[in-house]
Amino acid sequence: MIDHRDNYSLYDENEIMEIAAISVIGNRNDQQDSFGYELKENEGIVVLCDGMGGHEGGKLASTTAIEHILNEYNDAYPCEDPHALLVDLAHESDTEIRALKTSEGEPMKAGSTIVSVFVRKNILYWLSVGDSRVYILRGDELVKITEDHTYKYMLDEQMRNGRISEMEYNERVTNGEALVSFLGRGELPYIDANDFPFELESGDKLLLMSDGLYKLVSDESIRAVLLSFSNIRDTVSALETMAQTNGRYTNRDNTTIAMVRIK
Repeated sequence: MIDHRDNYSLYDENEIMEIAAISVIGNRNDQQDSFGYELKENEGIVVLCDGMGGHEGGKLASTTAIEHILNEYNDAYPCEDPHALLVDLAHESDTEIRALKTSEGEPMKAGSTIVSVFVRKNILYWLSVGDSRVYILRGDELVKITEDHTYKYMLDEQMRNGRISEMEYNERVTNGEALVSFLGRGELPYIDANDFPFELESGDKLLLMSDGLYKLVSDESIRAVLLSFSNIRDTVSALETMAQTNGRYTNRDNTTIAMVRIK
């Protein structure tokens, strides 16, 4: 299932999990976030992408990735190696987006972040490229399991490895929010994906989001909302309301929030 509307909310479930999602265009002229999922009897995949590249490019990049991944997931079902499937599909989507052309036949130079989660019974695999995020809530503990693949992330890595000095770091970190890994770049220097299955427990919640949420709402506030609601439809709605309140004096970005609860 893929939703292309500018603003929407949805809910679905199968035997092992339930999904709720909400997406708003914010104050932007176009919606460049895309969201999709597929549920089978005892498994499912959820994918969220945040496009970049202007009105035409960003939307097309994110929808291209979602459509390719869900189509290939359905063709591969049931897959034997979910980790390899997620990684392969990210590279294929990178190639497809890189090849996009404008109506004049010029390279579109579009891109997209991606976060995806694959759940089979009580096993989780995830993948991330870019700065959209995945969190896990277990009990009252909220953990971010993905990295933001920004210029700051790259500089932090170089600093840890002694490849740049503290002075160089401070001079260059002013551009820290720029993405250094995203679909459409032509290569993926950074990918977050768990090699080994992560064992889930009943009641665990997975939270996927584009940067339109976490740039307005702190992790502490997100955790407080998650602990205040048991119904995941109410949870994603409350998170969006908080983002709307915190962003009322800013030019709000597209925001997409999805939650998966393990039964």
